[in-house]
Amino acid sequence: MMMILGIGYIIMLMYLLVILIALIGGCMLLLCYRDSLAEVNQLFDSPIIEKIPYIEALKGLKKKSFSKVRKEHRTMDQCAICLGDYTEKDKVAELNCDQRHYFHAACLEDWLKRKPECPLCKKPVVNE
Repeated sequence: MMMILGIGYIIMLMYLLVILIALIGGCMLLLCYRDSLAEVNQLFDSPIIEKIPYIEALKGLKKKSFSKVRKEHRTMDQCAICLGDYTEKDKVAELNCDQRHYFHAACLEDWLKRKPECPLCKKPVVNE
């Protein structure tokens, strides 16, 4: 009985030793390649990588003053993004998905930075 217990303790100590060696080896590798990992993280944190969908969505954005929106397309009195009322001097941007989908230009640019889709119908913003 004591022999079986002794063998069990030895096996358990061997497992712990293997885990300890693996942890120490992993820490050593992280320390050695820390600079390389920092370079990879900087690549993914680059503002250019984040703005690619944003740039594509803004290429065909039609900006005009609210006074130039046709009367039959004026279905909204407020910007659906900021819920602010439109004035005749406001710059609005119209999306290609529907001519009735227009928003404050600044609001839409901020929206497209996060999601390149129409805030109302959720269709992707595509350039024609």
